[in-house]
Amino acid sequence: MRLTGRISDCLGIICLLMIPVLGCSLPQPVAEHAGTAAVVKSGETEGSIDIASFINIIETAPERILLIDVRDPDEYAAGHLKTAINIPLDELEEKIATLPPDKTIVFVCTSGARAGESYFMVKDLRPMIHNVYYLEADCIYHKDGSYTIKKHE
Repeated sequence: MRLTGRISDCLGIICLLMIPVLGCSLPQPVAEHAGTAAVVKSGETEGSIDIASFINIIETAPERILLIDVRDPDEYAAGHLKTAINIPLDELEEKIATLPPDKTIVFVCTSGARAGESYFMVKDLRPMIHNVYYLEADCIYHKDGSYTIKKHE
């Protein structure tokens, strides 16, 4: 029994030593990528981002999040947040593999319904992505990049 433990320990060490030789790298946990992920305060419902926290991020450090607007292209064209990219909800599943696991992702729409669906889709299909949220709020986006975001009444 002791011999088996020592052999597996040796094999593990050999494997670790071979990683640089083979040109591979170990996957890094999200916590070690703290420089790329935004610090986010959670909202009241599962997966949601606190509205004030979200506004603070998009106004002071928008590059710290991947902001995905899941509305239809015509809605997006009528007005959107300046740093948002458009991946409509009905196209998200086919593009979900391209989402970076080491960056904070926030989904937005006009009410939180489609953004919430997007959040749960990512949690189901890419559970290794831990820093994913959605905005649960009433949102109006203008052509010039300005916006109004307020809590549901």
